[in-house]
Amino acid sequence: MQPKKTDSLTKLLQKKQKIEQQISNAKTRLKKVERAADTRKKILIGAYFLEVKYKGKEEELIKIMDGFLVRDNDRALFGLPPKG
Repeated sequence: MQPKKTDSLTKLLQKKQKIEQQISNAKTRLKKVERAADTRKKILIGAYFLEVKYKGKEEELIKIMDGFLVRDNDRALFGLPPKG
């Protein structure tokens, strides 16, 4: 009788591990969807501000970005010098 109980326990532990992996995968997928939605929101907000607030005011936008951007590769996108 002992081996049968061990087999049963082993099967249950395997099921538990499989379910935990499925939960982990589902959480990962959800985070990916949430990140994509957040990125899309930022793009749309940026597009709005470029079109409505800063259309024809590129110099003003560059000044704002100069104070905001820290990373050299981001600054380069706006033709700004590295912060060093």
